[in-house]
Amino acid sequence: MALEIVACVFKVSTKIYATVDEVQANKKRCLRLSERIRCLIAPLEELVKQTEGGGAVYKEALIDLVRTLEEARQFLKTFIKGKSVLRRVQDVCYAKRVKEKFEFLNDRLNSLVPALTFGLQVESRRCVQQTFSAEVRMTEDTKDESNDMKDIQHMLNSLGMPSFQYIRSFELRERKLLKESLLYNFYTAQYRLAPVVLKKPRFEITAVRREHFFIDAKNMLQFNSENVVRVFGVCVDSSQSYMIVTELMSRGSLRQVLESKVYISDELRLRMCLESARGLYFVHCCEVLHRNLTSHKYLVNEEFHVKISGFEFSSTESFGQLNTEVKQSCCQPPELNEGGKYTERSDIYSYGLILCEILSNANKSKNNGTQENALDCNEQRHLPENLNGPEPVMQLARDMLNKDQDLRPTMEETVRLLTSSH
Repeated sequence: MALEIVACVFKVSTKIYATVDEVQANKKRCLRLSERIRCLIAPLEELVKQTEGGGAVYKEALIDLVRTLEEARQFLKTFIKGKSVLRRVQDVCYAKRVKEKFEFLNDRLNSLVPALTFGLQVESRRCVQQTFSAEVRMTEDTKDESNDMKDIQHMLNSLGMPSFQYIRSFELRERKLLKESLLYNFYTAQYRLAPVVLKKPRFEITAVRREHFFIDAKNMLQFNSENVVRVFGVCVDSSQSYMIVTELMSRGSLRQVLESKVYISDELRLRMCLESARGLYFVHCCEVLHRNLTSHKYLVNEEFHVKISGFEFSSTESFGQLNTEVKQSCCQPPELNEGGKYTERSDIYSYGLILCEILSNANKSKNNGTQENALDCNEQRHLPENLNGPEPVMQLARDMLNKDQDLRPTMEETVRLLTSSH
């Protein structure tokens, strides 16, 4: 009986491999899923043959595996037909639903690893376990998601199709001014019964800036990740005012949360470290530099999940002068003070300062509402004495603040370490 189920497993998996060859969207994640399936099922037939009772001990797990594979096959088929794929990728909720489904299928496969590797040789079992380890999966899935979103963006651009939602002004109800900054006014509103934030430029929108506004708004959609503030679309009202519509992060900035009287447990503090690192890692995977990273640029929702924001105009020359005053208020990486070039490692230095804030008692400090980092900018290479957390994480923060940028860890290395520490 078990051998018959194994035969069914291989039959469905063969169909999955053929389907992956035909998909038109999310190719990287489809391929990754098929590779994990191949790794999991490769030793099954021989293992069942060698087991007493014809592999009856594997029967229940094998049945679950067949169900999971068939569900995966039906899901992957949705990426084949051209017109239906194009309609889906234009939906602002598409990326989130796809991400959740891939995670669900990978989690289902992972849950079957203990049962299906029971009886394998130690080395073979370790190989499968390594493929499905949380660290490896998270790193691979983040890269694959980033590459898939870029491919979708290119596909839509090549067809001359809008890659983000144009939101009509009357759809944004109950507008209220939230706050004002040097460059923007922020409003809360309701969009399709969901709370959102409207980001409206205060500066004059020239023809050049208008063009870049829409280019950057489109580019922001490639950052569709659970650790990046979600963009719903763009609104142009009757007065030709331009607004970017994003999700509402009700607790404000990470800095505000750290400075508040809200109790933050050690476990939550480590989760904040991990989520903030994942956000920057995802942005770097999209080959974008933040350039203006502080704890004000991370936002926190009601459940204390942390998401990165504030990078949308970081690479646009027409907005460069507008950002100068903000950038000068932040603690700069040492290479910039010496006339060096801003690189990915410069972002990492800035993130190291944020990591120190989260790990320290920075939530008890008072900065009088300034944009300065909780660490004194004149002493930015000196860590505070009150860091609190696992030693590997504290050492990670120290390494990120190394004056030699080549010695700073990458964000991939950072996320791997924080994942293992969380």
